Amino acid sequence: LVGEAIAAGKLDAFVQDLLAYGRVTRATVTLERVSLAHAVEAARGVLAVPIAERGGTVVVETDLPDVEADETLLGRVVENLLSHAVKYVPEGRRPQVRIRARVQDRHVRFEVEDNGVGIAPEDTDRAFRPFERLDPSRFQGTGVGLTIVQKAVERMRGEVGVVSTPGEGSTFWVLLHAAAPEEQEL
Repeated sequence: LVGEAIAAGKLDAFVQDLLAYGRVTRATVTLERVSLAHAVEAARGVLAVPIAERGGTVVVETDLPDVEADETLLGRVVENLLSHAVKYVPEGRRPQVRIRARVQDRHVRFEVEDNGVGIAPEDTDRAFRPFERLDPSRFQGTGVGLTIVQKAVERMRGEVGVVSTPGEGSTFWVLLHAAAPEEQEL
């Protein structure tokens, strides 16, 4: 019965991720000013239990500017990246996640850096492919989370990528349009 319960749980997670992917691909996208800081705080709230259970820390190193994004899709992106950063850490290592953003030209580069298992250079493109699990023997997952991130970012007219060192960690980056400057009242 325990094995059946585990299998049912994995199947449920897979179905939920497929449904989430479907929602991301079909959702109406409304690009507007969205607070990146608010999206990060909301994701930290949703993931508070797994972060605490792993003894992890999440540090926001810089101010997080507003971006031109869809609020729901941005929330999904940030939550998936934080979840990934906490989940893919070797046994015995506490997750340490650093978040930062910088404005470059009219874009915001948002980064989530972890101290996880890392990704081999030849596998970085595979990380975003559907159903690709780079280390299925050590980590549970469906192989859909980063695909959801990529699709959501593309739908917001952005780009996503990763820089990684095996055994040391990864930095996932998202490039989105910066929100237009707010008009000042006279």
